[in-house]
Amino acid sequence: MHAKEQASSPQLSCITADQAQLVTTLNSRLNRRQVPPYVITANRGRGKSAALGITAAHLLQQPRFQKIIVTAPCLNAAQTLLRHVASELNLPQAQSYSLADGSTLVFRSPDQLLNTDESCELLMVDEAAAIPLPILEKLLHSSPRTIFATTLHGYEGCGRGFALKFSKLLDAEKPNWRSAKLEQPIRWNRDDPLEQLTFRLLGLDAELELPQGYQPPAELTLRQISPRQLIEDETLLRQLFALLVMAHYQTSPSDLRMLLDSPDCQLYALFDDKLPIAIALLSREGPLAQEISEAIWLGKRRLRGQLLPQTLLGHAGWQDAARFSYARVMRIAVHPSLQGLGIGSRLLNELASEVEKSCEFIGTSFGATPELLDFWKKNHFTPLRVGLHRDSASGCHSCVLLRPLCAESREQLRQWQSCFGSQLPELLLSSLKELDPRLVQRLLIAPPPT
Repeated sequence: MHAKEQASSPQLSCITADQAQLVTTLNSRLNRRQVPPYVITANRGRGKSAALGITAAHLLQQPRFQKIIVTAPCLNAAQTLLRHVASELNLPQAQSYSLADGSTLVFRSPDQLLNTDESCELLMVDEAAAIPLPILEKLLHSSPRTIFATTLHGYEGCGRGFALKFSKLLDAEKPNWRSAKLEQPIRWNRDDPLEQLTFRLLGLDAELELPQGYQPPAELTLRQISPRQLIEDETLLRQLFALLVMAHYQTSPSDLRMLLDSPDCQLYALFDDKLPIAIALLSREGPLAQEISEAIWLGKRRLRGQLLPQTLLGHAGWQDAARFSYARVMRIAVHPSLQGLGIGSRLLNELASEVEKSCEFIGTSFGATPELLDFWKKNHFTPLRVGLHRDSASGCHSCVLLRPLCAESREQLRQWQSCFGSQLPELLLSSLKELDPRLVQRLLIAPPPT
């Protein structure tokens, strides 16, 4: 689509003073030759995405900017930004815009950017906290000018965990990076009680602060927490949910509901006395009845849940998968300030001991990165399948891993591992030919089940 009119002054389109100040700052700094990365943070409803859209529309009309790329976890997450671009340029909203001089603004998903060498003068990353850190690291080096924006309190991503992790990455790779924070609300009045009530009801303001200089003790206790305990103890609920929100990029309102009323979800946490520092959500899956398993194997039926046996049956084609029971790790989260201390490994080992009497396997499925694959393999999980396409949420290929919990499952896993190993070279020449070489290396070197 082509713009027909020049946009008005960008400040005139802003609603709050700090939004106008941000737009002014971005328009000024992004026109320089040497531009460090810029990180914008805000709580929900502060006009962050609108400010990006206003800025993008006005930069697009300047000679220096022939192409601007917008990315976000999904197209829907970028709609506010794109809508304000359209408003500034007097155009219908679309995924891309073109001006008469040939300059363009386009939306690209993170996986599209990783799979192409498309160049631009400016890359805008909206809701960055919902994009895995390894992908953000690659995006950091993909454009001469990059803006990362994210919500700190909200389900758009693990905002607070993102702030800790991404700032460390920027300090190491782009130490001259700059930041800004929008404070003044647009949807609410300042200190509006309705906003505060909404935050509390949905857990948007859940926090878990550790004492200054806290170090976890050698002895930690694994406890299973029932929905009834969470309903009766709001402090505990907020502490555990805070761990999920701070550490996991896909936490959503449905996770809060799942904690409280899902019959298939089991919640475990590692405690230092009464202080939870790590959490895991388990889903019990399998065994499956013969009639159902045959229908899944033939591709005639899919069940809600049952991810591990269905994947091994329907995608890998292993009929024996139906007769085993599994404990699938749906989420695992360690307090961001305690990551890298081995607590996640301790939690997995405790979980394996806890469920070994009722399950033959403990397993997981996630968007694979080299670092995550190293973590799970270190904890005796064996990769058995890699998705042929990138996951839309993580931008990564999904990977299924299992850890056997008894002699029978250990022998079965050896057979599945051998089968996967024989299939992998052919897949790497076809469907998985674009797979990250670091992932390939880790998949090809897989220790036998222990």
